[in-house]
Amino acid sequence: MHGGEAKKLLGFPPNSHPTLSQ
Repeated sequence: MHGGEAKKLLGFPPNSHPTLSQ
C-alpha cells in the first residue's frame, strides 16, 4: 500500500503521518 492510499483510507492529511508517506 502506498502512503497516499494509506492517508486516503485513514483520512489523514499528508503531513499528519510522515511515516505513512515513506
